[in-house]
Amino acid sequence: MSNPFPPRYLPTLTEVVTPIPVQPPAMPVLHATPLTSLALTEDVLKKITPLVERTLREVAHAQLDDHLNTLLPTLQGSIEAAVQQALQQTLLQSMVDSAVPTPGSCLTKESR
Repeated sequence: MSNPFPPRYLPTLTEVVTPIPVQPPAMPVLHATPLTSLALTEDVLKKITPLVERTLREVAHAQLDDHLNTLLPTLQGSIEAAVQQALQQTLLQSMVDSAVPTPGSCLTKESR
């Protein structure tokens, strides 16, 4: 039969596992030649510039879409009103130009 009580001496984790010597991680080599701080800055800027430009384009495009979607009903109404007014003026002018004066009327083409 097993003993219901644990043994008096229990080894700790540090006593059971033997420590492995830790070596410092090797620093990654960015370039074969040493860089000055200015060259490093330029290199970083060259790498992030396309990402920043693409992000700015996406943000600008999204804002333009939002503004256009907001203004679309107003713009559409203004354009329709301008087209309708131009159409009315053209039809009116066409009717006036093609109107044949009736005998005895005081309107002639020269007096218009």
